[in-house]
Amino acid sequence: MRQASLTVLERLRDFDRDFVTEPYESAWASEAALFILVSEAAHPNDYLEVVPQISADGINWSNTGDCLVMRGDDSVKHLLLRQFAGAIRFRCRLSHGARLKLTLQLHLKE
Repeated sequence: MRQASLTVLERLRDFDRDFVTEPYESAWASEAALFILVSEAAHPNDYLEVVPQISADGINWSNTGDCLVMRGDDSVKHLLLRQFAGAIRFRCRLSHGARLKLTLQLHLKE
């Protein structure tokens, strides 16, 4: 049986500016999936850009994998990662003037 973990990084939180999630230790996992759910958007054309970042030490970060772009009228999207180091986090940028209510869930499995 594979080991799996689900962590809610943000739950129904309003964002109106760029942010970075807290780092999460992931060295044991072989796969990671970030699910982003939009509960509310001020405008359907508001967008969020999510860039995964990895770190060997939890201090110095490097962008990795694909960037995900999500519009305000998208309800859910996911981002898959199969190669990463000891810790993972996500840099999130909002379009100018955007306001989104988001939930971010990180699923890890070996």
